[in-house]
Amino acid sequence: MNAKTLSSLIAVSRFEFLRFFNLKSELLGLAIIMLFIVFRGGSSALFAITTDEIKIAILTERTEIPQYQSHLEASAKVKIVKLSNDENELTENLKKGLFDGYLKRSDRGNSSILVTMDNENWESRLLPLARAIEQLYLADFFNVSENTFSSVLGEFEIVVNSVNTSSTNSKSIWAISITILVISVLAILTAFAQLVTGITNEKFSKVSEMILACLPVHIWIDGKVIAAALHGLKVFFSYSILTIIGLELMEIVSFESLFTEFSGVLNLLLILYVFLTGFVFWCYLYSLLSVLIKSPNSQVKNTVSMAPLVLLAICITGIDSIDSLFMTVLSFIPLTYSFSMPLQILAGEVGIFEVAAASTLVLICAYGLRFFTMKMFTKDVMQSASWSGDPSRS
Repeated sequence: MNAKTLSSLIAVSRFEFLRFFNLKSELLGLAIIMLFIVFRGGSSALFAITTDEIKIAILTERTEIPQYQSHLEASAKVKIVKLSNDENELTENLKKGLFDGYLKRSDRGNSSILVTMDNENWESRLLPLARAIEQLYLADFFNVSENTFSSVLGEFEIVVNSVNTSSTNSKSIWAISITILVISVLAILTAFAQLVTGITNEKFSKVSEMILACLPVHIWIDGKVIAAALHGLKVFFSYSILTIIGLELMEIVSFESLFTEFSGVLNLLLILYVFLTGFVFWCYLYSLLSVLIKSPNSQVKNTVSMAPLVLLAICITGIDSIDSLFMTVLSFIPLTYSFSMPLQILAGEVGIFEVAAASTLVLICAYGLRFFTMKMFTKDVMQSASWSGDPSRS
């Protein structure tokens, strides 16, 4: 390769690199990513701070509470309040509300049973304690140190039994919850691809100027949102049906229990309503971001596509602390409403009033985003040098 060819190659490479390089957009994109990382990392601490303490009793022959308490981390917020070898006494005290539940060994060697008034999502927080109960039992039975069994128990689990027989099945609740969250994200990303790509391409190719000369801006924007919403609903319903069939085949959720374990049809209708209102908010948010993007090579549109995934991760982190104040707050924040509120509904933490209040706030924010989208879009087009339309149409 001679010097002239090399020089030409370098020149072309430099031109193509600079053509798609925008320092301001790159720095903004990195800043957004760092913000996501910090928010995601700090969410675990916020969940821990705002999570209610669990008061637990243990069915055991032992009498020394510190032997069990030492196996729990402070961040788990679990307090052992009673040890007893009389299960009838523990059950009566549980019904009186003296503690939140009690743990006991099961007939199987790799699990413990958590008895509560209602099914609660405390398994991950209580798992170290459940393992400790089994280790201490084996140590007493074989008259050896408890450390002997610390590494031989293998996979361990907690089975939740509720005194309230009408309580829902915890395993089914969280299977359905994760399904709803993931499908919601897929639907939102479908809208993202359709709205951001469509609006930015039309804007930078000057097609939007011709459209605005023929149509009022609200018809054009609302039409795009409706089309994206229809695609989102298509994704939501089709994936939901396929997933329910899959959960049925895996024997996690049955068709018969779907409408009985989740307080009838009401909760499912509430979740559908949450998806629709949250989806409208995200559609107008993406529309506004598309209008604000000033360069066809901006990295911002690639970065903001990560937002639903980050928010999903934050809300999934909160599954272990569904009773935390932070999780409740997330249900009323428009950005996390779509992912947190379904968990709160299925866990029985919120009712119709809370859903109505949160959705009203989300719809007000969506209307505000719609207003600014149309205002900014009209301003952007009218400032274009090639504008020749009738401003009164906007």
